[in-house]
Amino acid sequence: MGTNEMSASAEGGKRYLMFAVADRRIAVDLSQVDRVTHSVEISPVDGLPAVIVGTVDVRGDIVPVVDLRRRLGLSERELELSDQFVLLQRGVWRWLLVTDGVVGVVQFPKSSIFDMVGGQECLVAEARLSDGVVSILEVSRLVSGEEAQLARRVLAQGAAG
Repeated sequence: MGTNEMSASAEGGKRYLMFAVADRRIAVDLSQVDRVTHSVEISPVDGLPAVIVGTVDVRGDIVPVVDLRRRLGLSERELELSDQFVLLQRGVWRWLLVTDGVVGVVQFPKSSIFDMVGGQECLVAEARLSDGVVSILEVSRLVSGEEAQLARRVLAQGAAG
């Protein structure tokens, strides 16, 4: 962790879970993170939106898995044993997010965070640090309302069948 992140607590601000996807560092509000787990095999499900690559059973709950590489238009790759899943919770929805690896919990100085202009819809801000930029993910924009409804219908049909 760099000195900017370490000294951030003196300036206050939210705490974030920072992780890597491709060559990018991304952070999500820690209050929306349930847990981090090792990657496991993803069960494909026909009919889900393209950004949702399948599901994983998490302690008896079938949780949709979001491929952030697809969402951000980055080059795709096969799931690796070293990858980690971040279980996100927002309202009634739970999503597993595929990451290349979790960096840790950080607290950015408020003065380092700026709204993103012209970025992907789910990335709403960025923290500008001495060692580079960290994009900040807004969980409510990770999956569109239309994609969430389609996923809900497909998964409900699968559970009923």
